[in-house]
Amino acid sequence: MSQEFIRPYGGACLTDTNFWCALDATQCPAGTQFLSARLVDMNLRETPVMSCINMASEISEEECGVPSGACGFGQQLICAVSADSCDADSEWVDPDRLRAVAPGVDCRRCVP
Repeated sequence: MSQEFIRPYGGACLTDTNFWCALDATQCPAGTQFLSARLVDMNLRETPVMSCINMASEISEEECGVPSGACGFGQQLICAVSADSCDADSEWVDPDRLRAVAPGVDCRRCVP
């Protein structure tokens, strides 16, 4: 049986001045608001936040299992496709470094 993957980025975590893509509200740090892909599409279509939804649809099935990195917020890691997904309050952790510092964290372009 082949492993099934779902597309990443179920929406976005928002503050008054920043956003980053996330699969669900559990990936948003304290003090942020999660908006689902549907709400992003309805309310923020003409904003940069829409890139979360657009990026997800551009990932091919072949790329789906490719390891990704994460944005680090202190002790919290949020999976991210690239450093561009991290805001000024976070630090990009590339896939190689992520495996070294958090071997139990499985960040990929799609989630099994």
